[in-house]
Amino acid sequence: MTTPAHELGLYFTSRDLTKDGDPLPNRSVVSATTMEIKTNSISEESGYWDGAVGFFTDNAPEVLKGFFFHVRKWMVGDGTAPGTLQCYGSFPVAPTANSTFRLCKGGKFASNQEVPGLLVAGKQPEFNPVTHTSLQGITVTKASPSLGEGTLTIRNSARSLSAQISTTTGYGTPVTITKDEDGLVLYTGGGEGWVRLDVKYS
Repeated sequence: MTTPAHELGLYFTSRDLTKDGDPLPNRSVVSATTMEIKTNSISEESGYWDGAVGFFTDNAPEVLKGFFFHVRKWMVGDGTAPGTLQCYGSFPVAPTANSTFRLCKGGKFASNQEVPGLLVAGKQPEFNPVTHTSLQGITVTKASPSLGEGTLTIRNSARSLSAQISTTTGYGTPVTITKDEDGLVLYTGGGEGWVRLDVKYS
């Protein structure tokens, strides 16, 4: 038996949350380089976010959507100048002003932010949904880590959808589409790997 779709998600925890299901707050870039972010969106004391994980949302340059980074040091602003997040590694490009990012670090409460899965066509579909000209009306919004590396094929025929990864597992059980579907889950053969889709029926 395959896992029900509503039980597929894993969610980030963070020390700044006060209860389960809280959102990870959106933070905004004031200015940035490829190694650090200046922001007025964080008020916690210096050191609070040292070691945190951050990621950019869909409100960021294309190449940064879903891009993860690791915070080396957080220094709070002084009221006249923004605070600074110094990062390990570097961004592909410097984030632009007003780019949105989120932070998480430990904590006992789970947010409503689902942990992203695999990249599809070089994109993180949770923040940068993936479409293809050969699959009109179908948008990939998540690919489970259990898919592994390979070529994802989605077969669309007579209002029926099925999926496989490479050719190792075969296609999963077809799902019949009769209306628009958001969050539709297709399993590959064997029922282990899955993709989540938004489908426009018309």
